[in-house]
Amino acid sequence: MPMAGVAHKGYRPQSVSRRTIGTVKAGRGAFNLFPAIADAFPGALSDVVTEVTDAIAQDASSNAPVEAEKRYPSDPEPGTLRDSWDVKLRNSKTTGEIVTGRVEFKAPYAFYVEVGTVHTRAQPFLVPAVMRGRALFNGLVEKLESRLPR
Repeated sequence: MPMAGVAHKGYRPQSVSRRTIGTVKAGRGAFNLFPAIADAFPGALSDVVTEVTDAIAQDASSNAPVEAEKRYPSDPEPGTLRDSWDVKLRNSKTTGEIVTGRVEFKAPYAFYVEVGTVHTRAQPFLVPAVMRGRALFNGLVEKLESRLPR
């Protein structure tokens, strides 16, 4: 008895649909859009990565805590943390398109504000921005098809 899913002599697949994904029938012929879609996909995804990275940076910066005034002369100026963000985008070596985005806060104490210490409570501003950015990313990826050739 042959096993399911394993081809054996005399096996013929049941009817195969003639409908092809990525092919448009117009008039007499059919036009394959896969090459155009494959060419446009890296650029469209690059736009999504850039948009989400910028949104995360703006969100985190706007939610970074700012002290009203310096308590000690050695304290940084108010707003230093908020203004210390930087976005780094990395390009693919093969396509040249942007494939990753990174948001960094250059203030040396940013990590301690985010997670807290023994003496101070945590004031998260980056992780919540990343979580909101994840939702934005998922939504943009779902709509990615609209940015591709039809």
